[in-house]
Amino acid sequence: MTEIIAGLNQGETLVAIVVVVWIGIVLWAAVRPEADVARYAAIGATILAIAIVLGQSRPAEPETSVPEPVSVTASCTLVHLDMTADEVLEALGKPERIVSDEDIRGPAAEHWVYPSNRCRVHFMEGIVRAVE
Repeated sequence: MTEIIAGLNQGETLVAIVVVVWIGIVLWAAVRPEADVARYAAIGATILAIAIVLGQSRPAEPETSVPEPVSVTASCTLVHLDMTADEVLEALGKPERIVSDEDIRGPAAEHWVYPSNRCRVHFMEGIVRAVE
């Protein structure tokens, strides 16, 4: 029985519950001599019809956020040692950030960051000295 219930979607579960309740209402009204069986049957049928309509309409699929694909226009494999800054600009375009490395590597040392390409290009005096 639990396998049957587990296999139902939300709408089918609602219809199944309402059918059981409707049968209960009709049986309850049938065993009570003073009860108006026709009235209870009509109420139960109305509830059943509403449940069937709601059960057949599928709930909207939840929206999932899908990250935007990274557009890689050029690859860092186009950059090689001893290229000039102008050649790197031509190959990869303008970097997102330029970070000074003067405190670590000396004057005129910097690296250019290209997050969409997932690489950094290290310069010393305007010449490529490393690519990561």
